[in-house]
Amino acid sequence: MPSSTTSIKVLEERVLAHFKLRFQPDDQFYWSASEQVVHFRRAQTAQDLWCLLHEIAHANLNHQHYLKDIQLLRQETEAWHTAKMSLAPLFELCIDENFIEDMLESYRGWLHSRSRCPACQQTGIQQTTSTYQCINCLCSWSVNDARLKQVRRKITSI
Repeated sequence: MPSSTTSIKVLEERVLAHFKLRFQPDDQFYWSASEQVVHFRRAQTAQDLWCLLHEIAHANLNHQHYLKDIQLLRQETEAWHTAKMSLAPLFELCIDENFIEDMLESYRGWLHSRSRCPACQQTGIQQTTSTYQCINCLCSWSVNDARLKQVRRKITSI
């Protein structure tokens, strides 16, 4: 585990040089399948390096867009597994399992918020990328797409 900012920067440069991918400094970490670019925030901590490896894993796994929320969770789980088991050891890093679980839990919470019926609060079934229907009260609603923002649900029929 790197102990100083200098060694973190050195490790980041090693990671960036190792993979034959396009990288773009940004204010957040994400893999853009449409651009074929790994967007990343400059590493300040070991956790930043872990996130960079996670996004590289998405690229190496050729993760594309998802249609259902459960597919997103599966891609996130696969990318963290690949980052931890295959990529981190290349740089003598060990990704903390609790960190991975915290990251996955943020997605689980986001998915739960999207699927909760705005009328009766029961869990609904996803119909399309942005619509759900409640099996309890038959309410239908649409949701916003933003994973990094607050979930918004709008009732479309009751």
